Amino acid sequence: MQLVTVTGATWGDEGKGRVVDYLAEQADVVVRFQGGSNAGHTLVTETGRTFHLHLIPCGALHAHTLNVLGPGMVINPEQLVAELEMLRSAGFDPRLAISELATIVMPFHVEADKANETLLGERAIGSTRQGVGPAYVDRAARRAIRFADLDSPDLTMRIQDALDTARPDSPRSVSDTLAWVHRWTSPLEDFIVDTRRLLSDEYADARVLAEAQLGALRDRDHGIYPWVTSSHTLSRYAVIGGGLPRPRKQVNVAVIKAFSSMVGAGPMPVEDRGMWADRLRQRTGEFGATTRRPRRLGPFDAVAVRHGLDLQEVDHVAMTRLDSLSGETRLEINTHYRLDDEISSHYPLDRTLERCAPVFERHDAWSQDCQGTDEWHALPVEARRYVEAIETSIDRTIDCISTGPKRHDLIERGFDVWE
Repeated sequence: MQLVTVTGATWGDEGKGRVVDYLAEQADVVVRFQGGSNAGHTLVTETGRTFHLHLIPCGALHAHTLNVLGPGMVINPEQLVAELEMLRSAGFDPRLAISELATIVMPFHVEADKANETLLGERAIGSTRQGVGPAYVDRAARRAIRFADLDSPDLTMRIQDALDTARPDSPRSVSDTLAWVHRWTSPLEDFIVDTRRLLSDEYADARVLAEAQLGALRDRDHGIYPWVTSSHTLSRYAVIGGGLPRPRKQVNVAVIKAFSSMVGAGPMPVEDRGMWADRLRQRTGEFGATTRRPRRLGPFDAVAVRHGLDLQEVDHVAMTRLDSLSGETRLEINTHYRLDDEISSHYPLDRTLERCAPVFERHDAWSQDCQGTDEWHALPVEARRYVEAIETSIDRTIDCISTGPKRHDLIERGFDVWE
């Protein structure tokens, strides 16, 4: 098995979906290895049709690709059925395999998520309120319901225990919850399998693409705690969360954006709260794929990106949204942080991050529209210099540059991930 992972280098929202969709053309299998419906990937076909996927892997638009929802995921079956029906109504019928070890997100998990965020008020972590966090809590506490447990003789009792613990004041009864489970898992029965055995037996020599949701700085253990997600978002977790056999070769791709963006709470030293961010957000549609919340925007943060790359064994870096900067009058790269009287290239993961101020270097902008450009030397010279300055600031070459939302709107510079 040859494994290629695609992960985010920062807070999520890097544009991983369009990179996965492009690489999936040559993949046999695409695996989601963590998370749930608390983030989304946006895919744009060559004909301009746009799809927002939250649970189904980004190989869904490729008829030859098996799409695996791995054991590291927490899955709301009602949302999964709706997403599958959406794709089918658009003329796509993705091949699915759902790990029997994946956790089911229950209605009481969603209720608990909403209640927790409301209770925290101004201290809320920015959860999307999809029930993902409480589902992972139940999993860690060994009371979660997995797809493998649907035929268990003690299913009713286990739902009672989980409901009493997660949401004792829920108006939902055990019988209502059990009926909901049967209603929304029944359409998925044919897809629920032992995915590890399937991949080991039938795809031992396959090209497997593993996609992450969110980014490195939202990783449960290595991110900007407590403003993190409830799972591991790093490439190192792909084999475990994907339920994959040991790959013969693993290549890791990290995705960065030509500027900074974040959805949700947490410190973001480079955030711009003025007209620059407002104009860029409206012009380029920078809103969350799941919540439609406005993304927090700022100049490229090389300190954050370097840290996100260092957390992972990165073989290739892919940049998205370079075309979005065409016509901007202000281009800056944050190269260091200022903390009190000290200048540092270090990305702190304690609360001092909230007191860090950016140190910017200015760069010339360009006015030419470069959307759809597929050759490096066809870019405006200022755009090339901007990319080269980012490469210097992160000490990595950028092997793939997206210049638009469509599958082949990109420039490859040694982006050879498959043998």
